[in-house]
Amino acid sequence: MNIIDQAIQMEIEGEQFYRAIAAETTDASVKIILNKLADDEFKHRLLFEKMKENLPALLVPSDVMDATLNFFQELQTQNKIAAFKESITQALEKAEDIEIKSYHLYRQHAAHIKNPGYREVVSEIAAEEEKHASIVLDLIIYYTNPRQWVESAEWYHQDAY
Repeated sequence: MNIIDQAIQMEIEGEQFYRAIAAETTDASVKIILNKLADDEFKHRLLFEKMKENLPALLVPSDVMDATLNFFQELQTQNKIAAFKESITQALEKAEDIEIKSYHLYRQHAAHIKNPGYREVVSEIAAEEEKHASIVLDLIIYYTNPRQWVESAEWYHQDAY
């Protein structure tokens, strides 16, 4: 399987995985974030499919970071505490692993892409996947230790895309 086919399959699985996690959570804001992550994976798949067909591909920036920042800022303002669900955190840990593997794979192969436009798009997708991993890690920390997370004012490390 070539890198483009592998990337397409990874993005399909990522989208399906985020939609499944979103269906399990009862927190409406987390559901929004997870669905936005799924939307990004769908968008990435479409870009890889365009590259496979040698069509123009341009990454439209994601808005998942804005939704995540709003969510966490609201939590700190309201001192809201999450209900711990082990199945959600286990799924998020798997999602984080998938995101890390994705961005490493894309970064590794971007340098070998001859088309400079495609190379740039793959590099941008890798950067989004890295942001996704960071978002998912923050959700894991929030779910596994919400009291400490909400009491900490340190969650402003997320940069905008």
